[in-house]
Amino acid sequence: MSKNEILKMSNIESNLFTKECICTALLSLMATETFDHITVTSIINRAGVSRGGFYRNYKSKEDVLEEICEELFQYILDFITEHNLYDNPKKWYEDLFRSIAENAEIFQLLIKAQVPRNIVLKFDEGLILQKLQRNDSPMEQYRAAAIGRALTEVVVLWFRNGMQESPEEMAVMLLKLCFINN
Repeated sequence: MSKNEILKMSNIESNLFTKECICTALLSLMATETFDHITVTSIINRAGVSRGGFYRNYKSKEDVLEEICEELFQYILDFITEHNLYDNPKKWYEDLFRSIAENAEIFQLLIKAQVPRNIVLKFDEGLILQKLQRNDSPMEQYRAAAIGRALTEVVVLWFRNGMQESPEEMAVMLLKLCFINN
């Protein structure tokens, strides 16, 4: 490896570390403050990075939040992509709620910090809706939209109520709510 290649790798690793510090700082701040009250200054102070380091990686605190939410969204999207709702709906919902519960702390911070739902949970967008549809008929498009919206609302309520129900109990409720028949 040349000296330039080593330096380039070092810069990439440094940027990744800086980004991780910034994301962690934002999550930490959201434990005690609403998102609207968090400033870039408070993020960089908590992260221990320079203002320049922040702006080399992000344009705003919203960009940081979008990156955090995108990681969560991708985690859920990967789950939905790998599993078919209609093969075994009960198991699908159980596994989905288990996967969401694995990230419960971050979801709860986002909800507690009053981050808008459309940023926190994106169940009702593009690819997710396609994955929930069996075909392109209008009925399936409406069904996918209803399931997506129901998931969003139910997950938010589940978190607000302290996640008292198990993933298995949530699966049974969602099956009844979404009227899924094989």
